[in-house]
Amino acid sequence: MTLFTRITRIAISCLGFVSLASGLGGQGYKAMPSVISRTAPSFIEGARAIRVSPPTHFPTVDWSMNNPDFQGPTLCEVSCFAASYSFSTVPYYSLDQARNVTLVYNGDQAAPRPFIYADVYDGGDGTAVRQYTMSATLNGAAVTFLNGQTVATFAGPPYSGATIRLAGQFDARSYATDVYPLAITVRVTYTDNAVVTKTTSTQIMVINEGSSPIAKGWTVAGLQRLRTTTSTGYMITNGDGSATRFSGLGVVAADYTRRQAPILELIPTRHAHSSTSMGRRYRSSRRII
Repeated sequence: MTLFTRITRIAISCLGFVSLASGLGGQGYKAMPSVISRTAPSFIEGARAIRVSPPTHFPTVDWSMNNPDFQGPTLCEVSCFAASYSFSTVPYYSLDQARNVTLVYNGDQAAPRPFIYADVYDGGDGTAVRQYTMSATLNGAAVTFLNGQTVATFAGPPYSGATIRLAGQFDARSYATDVYPLAITVRVTYTDNAVVTKTTSTQIMVINEGSSPIAKGWTVAGLQRLRTTTSTGYMITNGDGSATRFSGLGVVAADYTRRQAPILELIPTRHAHSSTSMGRRYRSSRRII
């Protein structure tokens, strides 16, 4: 494709750079080192033909399914098909109230194997996609998927206008419970051999109870634990198999259950035994220190 554009002014600066302003608003031009001697600024008018290759396909990628803010068995049917079990001790009574401790087990947290997602729309321009590939780095290290490869490959559909979910599962047993920085790269190859690459930086939440002091995969029901995270913010394991991330203090967490559950706000508090304690404030005004 050739564009005949009117160059209204070529400015040769004393710094030895040439800047171009075109009749198309100057789009696509960049300052280039000049071979002309460093003299006082001067101006030249003229025109030239420039050959450009504009992009022909415009795929879009939605990364939101990775959801680093909330993870738990309530987000999918049948507790995400994870092996689960609970056990309660025989109650004892104090102040006429039965009291006991309940332990819960979640197989997905005994040996965590999270998924990485990318929902790709091909742009709907009439050209089908031949192949998709997806790769990722977790906390700076390349992710190896369960098939042993670092690049997951997917065949494209035989038509244009499709949205395809790419997913890759990996073994996260070597990662502690945390929210880690995640970079995902998707490469889209069309049937006309055009290739478009999309990359984003996001986060991923890992809940790993493989080294639980009770037993592998077991936790105390209702016992919440606060952690600072590798990615900026804080993370609370909720004591019910789920975890919530806060990007900072005073920030209300997103309600991904869509049930208006009392998700909370994380706030700094003062406590008699600690000057650095934090509190979790619920919509009902209840607090947990």
